[in-house]
Amino acid sequence: MSHPPVPLGVRACLLYNRLFSWRFRDRAEAHKLLQTDPARFREGYFDYEFGKTAQLMAKFDGFSVEGKTVLDFGCLNGGSTLWYASHGAKHVIGVDINREAIAEARRIISSKSKPPDSPIELRVAGDQRIPVEDESVDLVISEDVVEHLKNPDATFQEWNRVLVPGGHVLISFGPLWYHPHGVHLWEVFPGPWNHVIFPERTVISALCLLKNREQRDVSYVDLGMNKMTLGRFERAVEGSGLKCLRIHRHAAWRLSPLLRVPLLREFFASQVDSILQKPAA
Repeated sequence: MSHPPVPLGVRACLLYNRLFSWRFRDRAEAHKLLQTDPARFREGYFDYEFGKTAQLMAKFDGFSVEGKTVLDFGCLNGGSTLWYASHGAKHVIGVDINREAIAEARRIISSKSKPPDSPIELRVAGDQRIPVEDESVDLVISEDVVEHLKNPDATFQEWNRVLVPGGHVLISFGPLWYHPHGVHLWEVFPGPWNHVIFPERTVISALCLLKNREQRDVSYVDLGMNKMTLGRFERAVEGSGLKCLRIHRHAAWRLSPLLRVPLLREFFASQVDSILQKPAA
């Protein structure tokens, strides 16, 4: 059976990325492990999440989970959830829209020989609704989730709803959409700005070829990317009712001066660390 010819644009996309095939080999290996041994990958990723949560909290000097009710928003397999429970939180609620990930989190946390110091609840969230009561959370913490939210504006308003007056949101996410790797497909597209140089349909077709998938009419949104930019994030915060106490914008390749140039900042914005607060009653 003959295969249809590969369009010229797709071939150009594949060739462009082949030039950078030496990059991100560790991510490619992790992706292969996910495909061949998902259980082992999840166990390893749980340990990775647990280990890097200390680094996340170090970004927000002065903030502690001790004695607080913490919402781990986008908890995935629960590594960060267990970290908060093991470091003095009064109560930890882990939520994620991925039902399978929540089931894995329950399994892995329950398999740990030492039980957490604080009670943990794991709940499946909806796209626009967090299964948490009004004004019941002291601290919302979220890492690498904002760029994947289907409705960021609704989620930010939900954070406002569940927080007690004066409560805080600690968020860290990236890379942003126009970053050299804003499409989050390092393992197959190591070339910088691949999604900017080539049309979306071309990139999707190349992705299907590389992963031996049937050609489908899908978009970046279907792949879990909401095309979050700095400007969109700042507007979402403004409309949420939350106050931005601090924002730190990181730059790709440490080119921070370019973040001050309006036409360039979106193309070099790598990551955002921000502290938001619900106004006190």
